[in-house]
Amino acid sequence: MVIDSIKKKKVIIAFLGILLLIYTVPCFFLNTPYFIDGVNTLSLDFFMQGYDWKNYLQADGYYYKYGLALIYLPIFFVIHNPSILYKTLLIVNGILSLSVPYFSLKICRKYFHMDMKISLAISGVIGILPFFVLNIKHTWAEVLLIILPWILLYLIMNIYDNIQTGNEKA
Repeated sequence: MVIDSIKKKKVIIAFLGILLLIYTVPCFFLNTPYFIDGVNTLSLDFFMQGYDWKNYLQADGYYYKYGLALIYLPIFFVIHNPSILYKTLLIVNGILSLSVPYFSLKICRKYFHMDMKISLAISGVIGILPFFVLNIKHTWAEVLLIILPWILLYLIMNIYDNIQTGNEKA
């Protein structure tokens, strides 16, 4: 029983590791945002770091990308080379995006009682959907818009399950 649990954890770690490679390896070949929308999120971080981006932000507007900008901000204080900074931010997107296949795997296993192979297949397909993989390669706020529904879905299902079973701890 313990050995099976360890094997399953190793399989999940290997699965997530493969997806992380798929998400992050292309990031090493990108140097700058090639859509202006990717600059919007970054401009807020530069502004919070003390650079004068008032004209840019006033022209394009202060808007909804504060969440991802706050996640990116500590990296801005550590890395000062723009190319390395951008690549690092894309790698952070890849790491954050691992939560989608992880939570889909947990939902399949825990709430739909699916076999591990089927759960991995479903989570793998979800994890390599073209819109998903392509959105990771930009510093857009869409990364959070893709991740948050999965986290909320898992939390809602967990709350519902606890209410049904009378378990108030989890």
